[in-house]
Amino acid sequence: RRSGKVAIGTFVKTKDKDPILCGIFPMEEGDEPLHLVMMQLPFSGDVPFRELDYSRNENPRAAKVCDDLIDELTLPEDVLDYTRIPNPKIRSFYKTVVRRVVDKNSAVVDTRVVDGHDQMDTPEEIQEKSRSTIE
Repeated sequence: RRSGKVAIGTFVKTKDKDPILCGIFPMEEGDEPLHLVMMQLPFSGDVPFRELDYSRNENPRAAKVCDDLIDELTLPEDVLDYTRIPNPKIRSFYKTVVRRVVDKNSAVVDTRVVDGHDQMDTPEEIQEKSRSTIE
């Protein structure tokens, strides 16, 4: 508390359970630290959000600036096609499994860099489609 900081951690109740996101806070009595208190943090759906009422402070100029900013930051619909973006971890896993069927001592296959090209780089066609938005 003296430093104004808390820790964020995970807690696993048993070895076959999913981790829980927690906040860890110091419990103090005066200047004496007593112990740490762990509190489970809520998921996004656990906390209801209230709708904001923008009608009271309607400033047409501010609204236009916000709308223009949102329009400038919004990418075109066809720019990010998740079906065409490969996941190198999954591809590497399957290629490694296939190789280990043939040779059990085969090393893990790295599929991220193919022919000197990093598969995680943004494809050139997507960069071209989004260039007007970025600039």
